[in-house]
Formats: sequence, structure tokens, C-alpha cells
Amino acid sequence: MSVQKNIFIIEDNNNTRENLEDLFSILNHPVQSFESSEDFLKKYQGESGVLVLDVRLPGQSGIQLFKNLQSNARDKKALQTIFLSAHGDIEMAVDCMKLGACDFVTKPFKNQTLIDVVHSTLKKDPSIGRDLSASIDEKFPDLSPREKEILEELRGGLTSKEIANKLSISIHTVEVHRANLIRKTDSKSIAQLLAKLNQ
Repeated sequence: MSVQKNIFIIEDNNNTRENLEDLFSILNHPVQSFESSEDFLKKYQGESGVLVLDVRLPGQSGIQLFKNLQSNARDKKALQTIFLSAHGDIEMAVDCMKLGACDFVTKPFKNQTLIDVVHSTLKKDPSIGRDLSASIDEKFPDLSPREKEILEELRGGLTSKEIANKLSISIHTVEVHRANLIRKTDSKSIAQLLAKLNQ
């Protein structure tokens, strides 16, 4: 029996927050929304699920909240995080992915794109990612679930555009993950990384 996962939303704009609640209600998972990091922390008790988190929030920022959750959580992968930002740029996206975020979606976004990202994240086994090969886990245990998934697709010969279409994420996000994969595995290129994987 699968565990029922929660969808948590932290977004300070009232209209956006309400729209996200309505949007995610079709996924048949409990949805809770908050307007600040502080409100979320008052009620969060370590449940597993997906956190849709605005980067820029009043008080404690989304990135700072995520750092704190990562530092204090017994299971760092129990709450998989998708960052939202109207100020998205390559540096911020890379920083989020370095912290272990699952995804980064830039506003304005298409509703279906965000639904697909959240749905895909909910289906994953947060411990290892059930569709990932054991060899990736063994050789590169420090990669995030999404990075392992991207690597698996690269191993299968898919281009960044094909991966973006398959996973319902932007090519920009795929490129961020590719850069992180090269950095985290101390490789000079994706080709060298794939060669290491096949050794």
C-alpha cells in the first residue's frame, strides 16, 4: 500500500496561493497552503510529500527555509521541494539544485507544466527513485533523485530537449542538472561521466 503524501504550498501572494490550491486538488493528495515560512513551521510535523516553495518570501526566504529543513530533518528526502520564482536565473537555479531541490519552475508557468512536475515528484520513491538503476546509486550516491533520473535518461541517449519533454520540465532546468552532474561527479563532460558510469 502506498503512503499518502502531502502537498505543501508556501506562497505569499494570496491569489497565486489560492490558484495553486485549486490546481493541485485534482491530484487527490492532501493540500495545505501557507503564506510564510514561519506559518509553515508552526504546523509542519515531518510529514512526507512535496513542498512547492516560493524563493522570495517575507521573513525567512524560501531558500533559507529549505536549508534549515535540510539541516534539521532526520530524512532529508521525505519532503521533496520544487522552487517557484518570478526572478529565476541560472545562478539561483543552480543554487537550489545544489541544495538538493527536485525542481525549479519559473513564473509565469503553465498550469499543466506545474501539475506534471508535482505529479512526477509525488510518484517517485524519495529514497532512491524507483526507476533508477542500482549502478547509479552505487557509484554516485550523493546525487539527488532528480539528478539520478536525468543521468539515467542521458545514459539512454536522450538529448536535453527530449529529457525536458519526457519529464515535463524546461530545457533550462535540464541544463542546470547537467551542470550539477558534471560538477558533483568531478567530470569534465557528460561523455566522461557516462564513461565512468559504464566502467
